[in-house]
Amino acid sequence: MSDSKSFQSYPASIFSDESDLASDIEADLQELPAETDSQSCAAFSSDVASLGSFASPFTGSLSSVNEIPRGQRFVDEQPIYLRTASLKGIFTSLLNSQLKENCGSPSCISYQGFIVVGTNNGFIFVFDRCQEVRLCLDTTKTEVGSGQGPITSLSQNLPSSRLLSGFASGRIAMWQMPETDRGEPLCGDAEDDDTSTVSSSTIKKGVKKAAGSLLRIINDAHQDMQSIIVCAFTSLPTVAVSVDSGGSVFEMDFRRGLLGRSTQSVCFFSGSHGEICAMSPLRPAHSTGLLQSIQGHSSFRALFGSAMVAMASFTKVIVVMLKPKFRVVFWQYLKGQPSCLPLLSWSWHQPAGSPDDASAECCAFLGFARSSSLHIARITTRAVDHSRAVISPKSSIFSLNGKQFVFLFDVLRTISLDHRFVSLHVFSLDYIAVLDSEEILRLIDLSTEQEVESFNMTSTQICYNSSAFKALAIGGAVSEALACASERACANSVASASGKLLILGKNGISLIALKSWKERATSLFNAGRLEEALACCRQVVKDSTMTPQLRQSLLEVLNEMPLADAKLRPTPASVSNLVEICVVANLVDFLQSSVIPAYRQDKLTFPLILRCLCTRLLQLKPIYEVPDDDFCLRQLAPDIVMEILVWSVHGPSTSLPSPSTTSSLVSPSPTDVSRVQQPRCKNGRQLAESCLVRFSPASLDIDKVVKFCLSNGLYQGFAYVYSYVLQDHEAAFRRLTDLLLKSASVSRPSHGAQSPSPVHSAASSDSLEKPDPREAVNAILLFLKSCFVGEEVYGLPLAEHFHEDVPSKLFNLLLSSQVLSPEHQRKPLFSQPTSSARSVPRLRVLLHFGGTVDLLNMLTLALQESPFFSFKLSSTGLCCQRRQRLLNALALCALDETSEAPLSIDADDVARLLCFIGKQLLLPENDSLVFDNQKILSILDRLVKLISAGDHTQLPTTELSDVLFRLLSAGRLAASAEMLKVAENIGLNDFCELVYRRQGNLGAVLSCLLSSIQRTASAQPVRNTAHLCDLVTRVYVFLSGCLNSPTETGANFAPLVNRFLEFVEMYATLDPLRCLILLMHGIGPSMRRILCALDTFFMSDEPLPPNLLAQNSHHSYNDDTCLSPDGPHHPAAIIILEPFYELLHSDMPDLELENAISTVEGDTKLRLALDELLSKPDPLVAEFYIRLLLAAGRRETLINFLKINAEYRASVVLELLDEESYPLELACICEKTGDKNKAFEFLQKRHPN
Repeated sequence: MSDSKSFQSYPASIFSDESDLASDIEADLQELPAETDSQSCAAFSSDVASLGSFASPFTGSLSSVNEIPRGQRFVDEQPIYLRTASLKGIFTSLLNSQLKENCGSPSCISYQGFIVVGTNNGFIFVFDRCQEVRLCLDTTKTEVGSGQGPITSLSQNLPSSRLLSGFASGRIAMWQMPETDRGEPLCGDAEDDDTSTVSSSTIKKGVKKAAGSLLRIINDAHQDMQSIIVCAFTSLPTVAVSVDSGGSVFEMDFRRGLLGRSTQSVCFFSGSHGEICAMSPLRPAHSTGLLQSIQGHSSFRALFGSAMVAMASFTKVIVVMLKPKFRVVFWQYLKGQPSCLPLLSWSWHQPAGSPDDASAECCAFLGFARSSSLHIARITTRAVDHSRAVISPKSSIFSLNGKQFVFLFDVLRTISLDHRFVSLHVFSLDYIAVLDSEEILRLIDLSTEQEVESFNMTSTQICYNSSAFKALAIGGAVSEALACASERACANSVASASGKLLILGKNGISLIALKSWKERATSLFNAGRLEEALACCRQVVKDSTMTPQLRQSLLEVLNEMPLADAKLRPTPASVSNLVEICVVANLVDFLQSSVIPAYRQDKLTFPLILRCLCTRLLQLKPIYEVPDDDFCLRQLAPDIVMEILVWSVHGPSTSLPSPSTTSSLVSPSPTDVSRVQQPRCKNGRQLAESCLVRFSPASLDIDKVVKFCLSNGLYQGFAYVYSYVLQDHEAAFRRLTDLLLKSASVSRPSHGAQSPSPVHSAASSDSLEKPDPREAVNAILLFLKSCFVGEEVYGLPLAEHFHEDVPSKLFNLLLSSQVLSPEHQRKPLFSQPTSSARSVPRLRVLLHFGGTVDLLNMLTLALQESPFFSFKLSSTGLCCQRRQRLLNALALCALDETSEAPLSIDADDVARLLCFIGKQLLLPENDSLVFDNQKILSILDRLVKLISAGDHTQLPTTELSDVLFRLLSAGRLAASAEMLKVAENIGLNDFCELVYRRQGNLGAVLSCLLSSIQRTASAQPVRNTAHLCDLVTRVYVFLSGCLNSPTETGANFAPLVNRFLEFVEMYATLDPLRCLILLMHGIGPSMRRILCALDTFFMSDEPLPPNLLAQNSHHSYNDDTCLSPDGPHHPAAIIILEPFYELLHSDMPDLELENAISTVEGDTKLRLALDELLSKPDPLVAEFYIRLLLAAGRRETLINFLKINAEYRASVVLELLDEESYPLELACICEKTGDKNKAFEFLQKRHPN
């Protein structure tokens, strides 16, 4: 066979070189001048004009092929997919023969190397490709004998050297065919005993016999009284099969020995098990390259040597292999109407892979149908590799010449149409033709499962083979099912070979072929069907190896595309196919010179083109990974590159600028700018940067790209252009920081508000003064980090000559005190050079625009990982110097108080700078660094000023306290009184607490803890609940430890209690039970004493009297302490009474109650003290709680308390309540005292109805 593409739908011509039609046929089909009339053989040399009106529809050249009249076209005026022709020369010869020689009407046809026609009277006509009669056989005058009836089936072997003819009587004859114009056939008769293989020893030339010689007569390949309905050669030259009208199938093995030719016939499927009414052997489409494929591909040789045959009955499809031994390899149920015959059609695919590839596969496709359902199955043949492959249960394994092969059948798809099929033909892997019962040939695109073209064949009047199926000539008895279904049988009237279809009709012989892809695409373009045309070209590109010839053909076809027709706007799928074709076939020049100019003004199509280019571009690796890649898509024109970048940023809804706009980026008109201004999209900018790094530097207009990147916030892309394309890292950093400095000098954003996103023009540089600060800072920090660690911003290592130079220049530029404009190197950018010198402007601008956290994280990583700061890779003195400069510059930024400078830093960032400096000083490798303690104190003073001005949001107090204490522990900081005072003013209570603990100042420790709670709880909403709970626990643990040991606490006992009483309301709100326990430790286990102490402290500014402190109480706590019922009372009183009475009224068992109390930290003394507190019934405390509930208006809590409490005196409480306001409360008291009638009266007043 030829190469693998020859089978598909892309032949170089409709009639390929191995076609057996004459060259003048092809010339007529291509509308070239026809050749002069050729003379037929002597037996048919009479004048055509004598046929009169009978032959009038076919007058003309006997050897030419004219197109079928337009009236026969069903859908399209001009066929797009199919090429049709009428073989007038052949049909005219048949008419002459019928009139002059009584040869009978045509009954069947065969198409391979010759066109062979059989007649009802037993004549066989063999025509060559010039439509000349090469052979005429009157079978009645040969050994076949008369009385055999019509010829029902014809079949040529693959090289067209043998012809099988089946007769209505059931007899089969084999004939010697004439030699073709191509010389000797590929295979002779090759009738050896060994028919299971096809090798060079079997492919040998037989003894020459005269054309038309009868070689064999087979009489036993049918059942008695049955006609031959199908006889056909298989892929092996010595094996053929036949089906009789009874549905039985026979295998015929042809042999030749010393005694001559012989035939062995075997019935391998009996019609009694189900009538076989359709059969099709699998054979290659043509013989060109057959020997090479057999010898070169073992999978092809296995499939070729298997003699595979597909059969179909009314209920199922069966595929069998006859050699080396009979085996069923596939079967499937087949449903359909009783009046429809099953249909079969094979298509052979060239082996995939090189001849030396052991895993190369050979595929064939089987189409089978019945009624209106069509199925496509694939059979795959490959050599068995047990080490790699897993054999599917659906596969069949067989051996050939000692090697194992596997057959695997898969049903790929099922298509249902609204027509009843009578014939089926697979043109290619993409198109299949069906002939329906209305004699309309329909072409189906398998990829879309849609009908793409139809052709009306009614004028041809197809010859049906129903008489052969019914065995009418011999009076055979066939089943009613076969007789009913065979009314439209045309299996022997439709012949196919080499992708062409031959249809025998009463009014003519039609030849139908699928146009080449080039002709189809051109026809589709001319018909305005762009999507189908481009899909056709795309399929060619996908399935073919790109060659210069194919590229030129694609260009010729694409030039037929109606680009200038505004009515034919391409769909998104068409644009995608067009771009893919141009990219894969390296036709980008056509895309740039023809397609893009034609659609640039189209606001719908042009963005689609850009999107497809962008999508295809993203499939490539960045150019810095493959710098030598010269793929055509990387070499686009600079203006198209700019348009892709603009589309990427602004999206498909953007009105893209015209070429004049994009070419004048420096000074566009206001109209152009407003037309292309769109809100920026972060994903769009990332997309544009991804595209940018894939273009070749030669495709970039550097000036335009740089301005575009800055004006649209493509800072990473900007850094890429300078670092990779221009190799100037210093300029990239300088320009980005100068951009931020200029923006800060023009407008100072208010604190806490986000900087407004600027409106960026796709083509303007006016927006350079309004960058997006946050994104610019992030890009700068990433750029710095990459350079400091020895990498490019896109991830590759720095070039060797940049290792020392680039980090050093960037570091000096970052810490430089002078800012010079790139355009004017001697002119300061700011009007205050002295201020700029103090503030390290490039570093400060990064801090100013909210990049403090990211900057410090970047510096931390750089100091840890960068060779530039490493003591191991650089000299110790130089690294110390660099680190010292960095810390001094950061301290300078934190201390700068110049209000006239626009680069202000808020308190949060100052605190973070101090944390970073402290952490660096604590590292062992920085022991040699010198940093004055006074600078730390100055920074803390700076924080106090900023906090007093309200310039803070959320200070990192916990982290700062930890850093300062670690500095104190390491001896790098002195805990002076001034330091502690400043720390308290800032709110560094954790630091102060740790210092005071070290000093033993218990009161100060408690003050720090309580201040921390107050500061945390005052922030609404509370941001750190876990931290607040931790502070509450720390206060309880610290204070309970001090109050439980009065002797150890000594003089600090009273101050601690009084300090706690200052915050008791806040603490009681957070944890009432712990607050009650702490008050019990400080005042004593008496609720009356606690309440009295709270009121006393609340009503006086003096400390609590000593007699109310537990430290000085040497008498019993059950005293007559006065408890004033009148207010005001301490707000914490009602809060701590709630957990007190909850414990008192709890109905939990003692064990559970003890477990609940044990959750509070303390020893056994706590349990004893609580027991003592709860064991003393005190009616005054209960009545005091009732008064508090009444004052607070908490009536529901009051009613529950009155129901369950037994301590209060009813007479006293009754005096507190009036009947009008508190009927329910009075009813509860009366019910408790036993006066139910009174209680009922109060309830009636509450609910009168």
